[in-house]
Amino acid sequence: MTGVLARTGLYVAVLMTLASAFALVMSLTPGTAEYVVSVLTLCLGLLLGSLSSVVIFLERKRQ
Repeated sequence: MTGVLARTGLYVAVLMTLASAFALVMSLTPGTAEYVVSVLTLCLGLLLGSLSSVVIFLERKRQ
């Protein structure tokens, strides 16, 4: 069950990361609220992806 949740978290993290990176590339001006939200979303997506990857690795190692 933990592996399924971690895999789902990884998918959500990839979606968040790609969406925010796409928004940043689409010429948001730094210093605006949109830019700050996109950067925060990018950071949260990367953090969630890292944590999910660690959980998946530990789950596979345990089996």
